[in-house]
Amino acid sequence: MKFNEINWVNACIGFGIDKAFLTKREGPCPICEGTKRFRFNNKSGTGDWFCNRCRTGNGFTLIKQVTDMTDAEIFTRLRKEHGLTESPLAVKTNYAVVEEELKPEEIATNRVRLVKVWKATEPLRKADGPVEKYLSRRVLGCDLSRLSKHVRFHPALDYYEIGDDNRYHLRGRHPAMVCRVIDSHGTPITLHRTYLTKDGKKALVEEPKMQMAGIRKLKGAAIHVFENPHSRVLGVCEGFENGLGVATAYRYKMSVWSLLNAYNLSIADIPRDMFDEVIIFADFDKYDARRRYRPGEHYAKLLYQKLIKEGFKVRIKIPPREGVDFDNLWNEFYLMKTPQAA
Repeated sequence: MKFNEINWVNACIGFGIDKAFLTKREGPCPICEGTKRFRFNNKSGTGDWFCNRCRTGNGFTLIKQVTDMTDAEIFTRLRKEHGLTESPLAVKTNYAVVEEELKPEEIATNRVRLVKVWKATEPLRKADGPVEKYLSRRVLGCDLSRLSKHVRFHPALDYYEIGDDNRYHLRGRHPAMVCRVIDSHGTPITLHRTYLTKDGKKALVEEPKMQMAGIRKLKGAAIHVFENPHSRVLGVCEGFENGLGVATAYRYKMSVWSLLNAYNLSIADIPRDMFDEVIIFADFDKYDARRRYRPGEHYAKLLYQKLIKEGFKVRIKIPPREGVDFDNLWNEFYLMKTPQAA
């Protein structure tokens, strides 16, 4: 039996992967345990899956990632229990990583939702507003007046969760920071939401940070945290707060973009005519034994190689301690310099 003839739902269940993971709807990831970032679409009949963090693969790689079994062990069982005749080498060679494209009707629906949310947002004005309180706690001494026009406030944004019936249900409305994600041409792609309480803390919901379905895949699009039109240097990182910490630490002398996740950072879409130098502020993640690398550092190196080929001057900066972000480093420095702020 060929690789695309196997019933991959049954095969994965046979290796101990719960059926609840094996659905086309976004849900928990059996690999990284993220709560709303994984879907099993089986698009090409090869057990295709996608995770915002773990990226993409097929049924064979999913089993391997979850169980840590060897290729030979997995193949032996698939051959015995499902009649697989292709070798593990052929399986891997024949599988092409393809990100699922959106259908025209999906794009139209997503665009309407994005426009509706963005139109309901307001500029950051109030010094004591939820977004201002939240960011001022996360990045001490930051000048929020310098944030780009792509960062706004929503007074009461709908929050949905997937119920036991596998449908989305409205679970309340919360103040939120809404950031517009744009490509290198300035075209809006999607929105990123951070749900908050009125006193500027993360809302007590399952996923306080969520990206809306966009008009296409990210493909290197970013949140422009801060824009300095007079600088040819760009700082890039994963998270928004990290980006604000970098911008604040560098006294807003260079533009800073947030790429939202490690993989998207590795394919950052940066226009060569706008910038000459890129500084990559990588996360110092915990070592991933399954993949045998630290994700933040690994994807930063991929971006480094990509940008060097494109003619940029490139540097990578990594925090000195595992699990510490650049906004944390800035806060430590700020408290040493300004003890009364503690």
